[in-house]
Amino acid sequence: MQRYHILDTPPDGAFDRITAIAIHQGELYQRLELANHQLQKLSLLDGLTQVANRYCFDQQLPTEWQRLQRAQAPLSLILCDIDYFKRYNDTYGQLAGDRCLQQVARLLQNTVHRPGNLVARYGGEEFVALLPETDLVGAKLVADRIEQGLKHLNIAHGESPMGRVTLSIGVAYQVPQQSSSPEDLVRQADQWLYQAKTAGRNTIRTQKR
Repeated sequence: MQRYHILDTPPDGAFDRITAIAIHQGELYQRLELANHQLQKLSLLDGLTQVANRYCFDQQLPTEWQRLQRAQAPLSLILCDIDYFKRYNDTYGQLAGDRCLQQVARLLQNTVHRPGNLVARYGGEEFVALLPETDLVGAKLVADRIEQGLKHLNIAHGESPMGRVTLSIGVAYQVPQQSSSPEDLVRQADQWLYQAKTAGRNTIRTQKR
């Protein structure tokens, strides 16, 4: 004999409560997604200067390298170091040193503003600018603008021979190939930065064509 079960009718207001719970869960999910997005964004920023951090740069460099290797387009790198920064910190104090780092970072961000470019704090008083689809001439122009912008800021530095905060800058570029690597580009920029320092600082040294 076939049996039938008669379903009880839900109590008054049950559907409304279920709907309210579903809406609440949806809102919680959206908040969680937003919080995760904000955390991810924060994980890619340098807390002091609010430009990208070293981790972000290390993630972005190989991505751009592979993209431009396929396109056979140039990739340039600018590596900057604040001259005599330890003397600045020792003379004016850590808070003033932090403000100096923030000013330099803001200058770099405002100068290297083309979509796709990246400014990152590379470590300590070093900053890096990644310039996809920019050749050596274009990268040198950007470096010149950074140098002139810092000169215009005229941040006093009594313990520097220049009397103000300056940068040593190394510039390198490559058209990415399978026979080379992103690390090669970083090493080249670092070598030219070293050349700028040994030449007396407050100067730009650029890879030869």
